[in-house]
Amino acid sequence: MHKIIIYFYTILDNKSLLYNIILYMSQYKKLTAEELEFCIPIELIKSLRESGVKTFIAGQKRAADALLFGTKLRKPGYNIFVTGNTGTGRHSAINKILEDSKCETPLKDIVCVFNFSNPESPGILYLPAGRAKSFRNSLNNLVTIVRKRIKSRIESDSFKKKRNSIIKSHDNMEKEFLVRFENNLKADGFLLVNSKTEENEMISDIMPAMKGKPIDFDEIQQMVSEGKLSAKDEERIRNDYFKHLDELQELLRKMQHNRIELENRLLEEEKKFIEPVITSEIDDLIAEYRQTDVKKYLTDLKKDILERLYLFIDEEEERGEEEGNIDFYTENEAERYQINILVDNSKAKHAPLIFESYPTFSNLFGTIENRVEHNIEIKTSFMMAKAGSLIKASGGFLILDAESLFQEDNSWEHLKRALKSGEVQMQQPISPFNPSGGFLKPEPVKIDTKIIIIGNENIYDVLYNTDQDFEKFFKVIAEFDSEMDINNDNTKQYISFIDEQIKARNLKPITETGLQAILDFGIRMTGHRKKYSTRFAKILDLLVEVDYWAREAGNNQIDRSAVETAIAKRNYMNNLPEEKLASLIEEGTIKIDVKTNKVGVVNGLAVYDRGFYTFGRPFLVSATVAPGNEGIINIEREAGLSGEIYNKGAMIIEGFLRSFYAKDFPLSLFASICFEQSYGEIEGDSASSTEIFALLSAIAAVPFRQNIAITGSVNQLGQIQPIGGVNEKIEGFYSICEKFGLTGTQGVIIPESNVKNLVLQKNVKEAVKNGVFSIYPIKNINEGITILSGVEAGEISNKGVFPSGTFNHIIEKKLRNLSKKSKNSCR
Repeated sequence: MHKIIIYFYTILDNKSLLYNIILYMSQYKKLTAEELEFCIPIELIKSLRESGVKTFIAGQKRAADALLFGTKLRKPGYNIFVTGNTGTGRHSAINKILEDSKCETPLKDIVCVFNFSNPESPGILYLPAGRAKSFRNSLNNLVTIVRKRIKSRIESDSFKKKRNSIIKSHDNMEKEFLVRFENNLKADGFLLVNSKTEENEMISDIMPAMKGKPIDFDEIQQMVSEGKLSAKDEERIRNDYFKHLDELQELLRKMQHNRIELENRLLEEEKKFIEPVITSEIDDLIAEYRQTDVKKYLTDLKKDILERLYLFIDEEEERGEEEGNIDFYTENEAERYQINILVDNSKAKHAPLIFESYPTFSNLFGTIENRVEHNIEIKTSFMMAKAGSLIKASGGFLILDAESLFQEDNSWEHLKRALKSGEVQMQQPISPFNPSGGFLKPEPVKIDTKIIIIGNENIYDVLYNTDQDFEKFFKVIAEFDSEMDINNDNTKQYISFIDEQIKARNLKPITETGLQAILDFGIRMTGHRKKYSTRFAKILDLLVEVDYWAREAGNNQIDRSAVETAIAKRNYMNNLPEEKLASLIEEGTIKIDVKTNKVGVVNGLAVYDRGFYTFGRPFLVSATVAPGNEGIINIEREAGLSGEIYNKGAMIIEGFLRSFYAKDFPLSLFASICFEQSYGEIEGDSASSTEIFALLSAIAAVPFRQNIAITGSVNQLGQIQPIGGVNEKIEGFYSICEKFGLTGTQGVIIPESNVKNLVLQKNVKEAVKNGVFSIYPIKNINEGITILSGVEAGEISNKGVFPSGTFNHIIEKKLRNLSKKSKNSCR
């Protein structure tokens, strides 16, 4: 039997109130143990498990369809943005869909080559998949063969004979020039003298001769002073000297020109002998590689080899360096005939799939490396070019994390540029030794890469609404849901997923009761009896932990007990703040009463979310009322400790009072509402009904039960609306009641629309079953009033009045009196 509670209202003249007090055992609804009990039947789990099914992407058909559509439609702009909560299997789903994707267009190998006409802009060649290595080997063989055949030709008797003939012809010409010059000198009394400088270099000079021996001008001056030679003869000798000196310069110029002609004739002769060899070898390559860009490269290669034959002739190898032919960007000139393989698809069995976890500019778009020698000299070459992920994924898919992408400066802008042009420009990094960003600028690399960005809904919405280019390039959105409906097909997939993961990770085998407990956990995460959570990362974490504790206990399998043990261990390791808060309540530091009745005070329920652990706790809401026109003052809002949603809920309270009670008189009062002992910011509207109950109790001066805690949002019409965290809130209040001692009268009021969300812990369900704890689902404020006060709330009649003696009649009368007092005080 429930107690009969009678309230005496001495402040009211209406004596009929005593006769309208109702029994505490009124017809309000309490949830039964059967209504709270919910789990997937063992028999169903067993039958679904035996039917067997291999999971594809459990519960994400919509997202899977979008991914398939976006990956198969290789048209410009149909890149994919994948949204959803972390742990919903986004990466796994993408891998499953793409790992066997067939290429819509044939893959290509991409190579970087020396540009013979513009060395600062290396060229890019595209070869059929798997041909880059063979092309590189062919070029290496070409160089080796050409070197051998050139050497063979150069050393042939016919070439040597021709070469010697040319050299002899030019030597004879030089001798003829020299003999003619020396004869002219001798006729004028001069000799050609060769001498060495201090640097041991040979130089030629002209000197006067006496009796066949050279003399210098100092001796001639001495002879003039001694009268052995006239001044006129000295002048003639000097004039002849300068004349022949000019002739000597002209002679040297002719000889230099003759030697240049000799070099050119020898080079031309070499080309005549060697060109057929090179042409034959390169023509064979051109016949094998028919791509236009490759043909042009080989044609340019042939021309370059003929111009640099000294690279292929051993005795002339040093000539290039002597003549300054080594370019600053190459380590050695022979490197110009190598190729740098940027992309090798020789082993590719399906379209490339690359996940770039660190999308820096270099990692995405490629770079040209360099090295510093002797602290000042920068060395680089086309052979040091490195392809980025965009290039490597050409013909396939590149997966990027949105947050990582936008953390890198300019990566997003450059990515859009690449998507627009279909090309990627590799660049040298900017450094103190290379402030301009590089000496080399290769040709842009043409790409056909499908981009898949993984991010959350907020990032997608911001990009869609603020970046005008985003919609052009990402026309497909694949949204991963964090929950899926409970039905046989999804349950079968869930079970199959668990079994697959246990096998893949070599965990202990799981029984049907263990599966049932895991399924319960999946339902509990959604807070909805008809939904499974698709945050499979959380499921995997739990499986690993269950396996650990099962092994620690020496169990050979995972059953329900093992799962419950793992969950209890996890809660124990994470619930220190929960225990601290409970201790403060238990010792009275935080004021919570769970046994008596009080005026203007009710227990609300809040959820503390630490991310990895969530728990509920009661808090005290108090209200005071006095005559005045200030209206309802919400202390949290005035103190700046409330969020926007909370503020909205607080403002609804005044609208409720006006629409429900003060329809024909002005609402005039001075009331304040406070979350007692709350020192942090409050957000959400789930306490709006709690605030109304505290305020109504204060207005009516009717004590409300403290052994019942309340949660629920309310609208201006007094209807109770669903809230989040209902399970944690119920369990939080139950644990406090348990610490103070269960009396059998304690419980919680929740929105009726939240009944479908009840997936409670075992101890709470047992308490309800044993009748020591109650859960009251309500639809409106009136139902809550009846439960909390023990007084009939009272429904308004067709004439717009509440029945006499009902709680609402008391409230209306009190508000009228407050309005009159406020009006009189204004006068």
